[in-house]
Amino acid sequence: MDKVTVLMSTYNGIDYLDKQMTSILNQDGVDVRLVVRDDGSSDGTQEKITQYEKYSNVETYLETNIGWRNSFKRLLNELSGDSDYYAFADQDDVWESNKLYEAIKCLKNNNSVLYMSNMKVVNNQLEFIKMEYPEDFRPSKKFPESFFEGIGTGATLVMSKELRDVIVQSFVESNLAHDAYIVAVARLLFPEQVYYDAESYILYRRHGGNATGFGNADLSKVSLKQRYQRYKKNNNKPFTTRAKAIYKSYSADLSPKNRKILRTIANADDNFLSAVKVFFFPVYRTKGLRKTAQIKYRVLMRSL
Repeated sequence: MDKVTVLMSTYNGIDYLDKQMTSILNQDGVDVRLVVRDDGSSDGTQEKITQYEKYSNVETYLETNIGWRNSFKRLLNELSGDSDYYAFADQDDVWESNKLYEAIKCLKNNNSVLYMSNMKVVNNQLEFIKMEYPEDFRPSKKFPESFFEGIGTGATLVMSKELRDVIVQSFVESNLAHDAYIVAVARLLFPEQVYYDAESYILYRRHGGNATGFGNADLSKVSLKQRYQRYKKNNNKPFTTRAKAIYKSYSADLSPKNRKILRTIANADDNFLSAVKVFFFPVYRTKGLRKTAQIKYRVLMRSL
């Protein structure tokens, strides 16, 4: 039976933890180890997760607040241990009992190192809202289109030990989102070994307390003003920061063409010529006019 380590970061999630932790521990067909790091909660979350220490396959770490990005980084880099596969968990979702089994089956059958999937978006009462992506959606396999696409939510990711060992060699930047970084590295280094599943085995709870995104809003109805306000709040130069980190660690492993493109993206906020290339050259785009326009706007604002 395959051993899977599930890495969960918690913060003031007392209302959701029982359902989520139970759904993880009740996974079928796999040997689950659950590692939970609490990021300085004050609402009873720490007491709740320590109740699960009675199970031999649960480890908990009660630590100070460093933010969700650094919390997941610590989980992966320092607390993940040895396993066949690794997965990430949010504190407020619910997993179907075959989530990990189906992911590993897809990884094996397709000789892949990273699995990501669609999501069943639900409200706070776990009532179905919609599928995150249409049934016929497929992620791009073209670089840099795939780099800007923003596909691969952390709660759906399952990766092989091979990919985990590659990631921990370089995952050191403080403000990198773990899921976007892992997906970007995998798509660059293992372009034919990233598997997207149009099915979903996760109830992805969308509510006002989500650490990322627009809470429980219908994304199709989110206004430009709301998107701009979120952009201002989360303006941490995600693409250039990610590109710099990947280029620093893996440039020697990339093709000359991809190395040049990645270097241009990494320098777009600081170098005029690079900014001009990303803004005007047609290769620097992604699926959909709105997402591509957002990329171009970020270039103009030096916030790519």
